[in-house]
Amino acid sequence: MIKKKVLVVDDTEPNRLLLGALLASHGVAVVYAEDTDDAFETFASELPDMVIMDQILPGGLGSDTINRMRKLRPSFVAVITSALTDPADIQRIIGSCGAEAFLPRPVSTDDIQALLRRQKFIV
Repeated sequence: MIKKKVLVVDDTEPNRLLLGALLASHGVAVVYAEDTDDAFETFASELPDMVIMDQILPGGLGSDTINRMRKLRPSFVAVITSALTDPADIQRIIGSCGAEAFLPRPVSTDDIQALLRRQKFIV
């Protein structure tokens, strides 16, 4: 079986590495980026199945970058992460880029496992 690939985008290295380790523990291949420009370049070259992106990044908003990515290749799972807690803000962000999911910060093992199951990355 071919491993699913996830692009993790976060400007804080510990957050990137923790999220990557959680994904890798479920057999997912992980690639990383730390800002919006790096994210777009990595997306274009690596063609990930899923992008998990922080909303606030150097260079712009995660939701805007997801919209740019969708113009290049519409078929991927987009996930926004943020410490936001206001449901209206979360829905606005998800709606602005068509994200399939939102992960609250801090991201937990259970959150990752549930996301991967919902998206059929694991059984």
